[in-house]
Amino acid sequence: MIDLVLILILVLGWLLYTTFATKFDFVESLGLAHLFGLGATAFSEFLLTISGIGINYSSLLVALIMGIIALAILQTIQWKKGQSCLQNLKWQNFEIGSINIIWLAGFGVLLFTLYAITAKSMFWITFATDSVTSFDLYAKAIASEGNLLNSLIHNRAVGYGVAYPPLYSMLLAIPYIYGAETSKIIPALFFIGMIVSFYGLLKKITNPTSAMLFTLFMAITPEMLAQSAINITNGAQAAFSSIGVISLMLWLRNGQKEYFWMSALLLALNGFTRSEGIVYILPAIFVVLVWRYKDQDWKSIGSYAFITLIPFVIWQVFMRINHELMDPFSQIDLHITPNLDGEKLSEIYQLMKFNLSQRTYYGITVILFGFTLVANLWFIIKKKDSWSLLFITISA
Repeated sequence: MIDLVLILILVLGWLLYTTFATKFDFVESLGLAHLFGLGATAFSEFLLTISGIGINYSSLLVALIMGIIALAILQTIQWKKGQSCLQNLKWQNFEIGSINIIWLAGFGVLLFTLYAITAKSMFWITFATDSVTSFDLYAKAIASEGNLLNSLIHNRAVGYGVAYPPLYSMLLAIPYIYGAETSKIIPALFFIGMIVSFYGLLKKITNPTSAMLFTLFMAITPEMLAQSAINITNGAQAAFSSIGVISLMLWLRNGQKEYFWMSALLLALNGFTRSEGIVYILPAIFVVLVWRYKDQDWKSIGSYAFITLIPFVIWQVFMRINHELMDPFSQIDLHITPNLDGEKLSEIYQLMKFNLSQRTYYGITVILFGFTLVANLWFIIKKKDSWSLLFITISA
């Protein structure tokens, strides 16, 4: 049954992509089907929880089928109006890019990496402390009791991770609901979705060979390899935030409205995965504000801000409403006014200096970023098409 449910999730995501897309792209659709499908399913689970219906074998299956039917009806309406991206398909819609020996070599290594991480996700036990004590444990309780405020919360028998927005734990609950012994198919789906989406979007900005190589470099980054298979929220947030920002850059570059909406949805899901995802959302909203202010396009500015912020705000409201139960699990307290305590700022600065001055992966990454920035400075200033990306990167 779990196989059928996962197929329904991917179909839901694929239909969601084709509903927004104005021009169908096969590779892009495969990757975003994973991310949109997982995100939409998690939000459906949250609605089932707060509505009192609960998450169970039947309710989740019905929710997925109803979502697919609703999107299929919407697709039919678009088709009749001649607005469907699935009309008048040509072979160009299924291009994966021009193939050469370098592309093939990169693809081969990338394919092996995907296989290795998927195998590690699927067949190694969950061992990360945060997952064992929080995310995966919480998912088992959600699967068993069908709601977020379950016995683990009431008995304080789970880790601090339950204070995170619930997207990841609710997704981990799905395999358990349908009889699987492990939840680790979920991080594998996120990793596959991110890699395929990254390449699909990147080949629209640069040539396919460069897109393949940089997708490979991203995939084999030590931190990416490590975090993608240990069943915590990092991989999911990396997928939503990075693809969301790239989608925003594509909208700024070519004006295709589909990427505007895709960016908004993905960054919204990023904020429903980890609360600190707000560091990507706010700079992105500012970029949209600056970009559309000259045209007084308040509709686009307002809709982007609303969509990206609403899941984050909903979870903060949920935490406040249930503060007596949830406060013991909160590790941070959000304040609107900045903390200007000199001693605390000094502590943060020293910690940052310690990390950035290391000659390990973290320190070297910052140095390489600096060299890359200097090497591309002329193009950044001349073409003026990378300021928004640079602003979001530095702000986050």
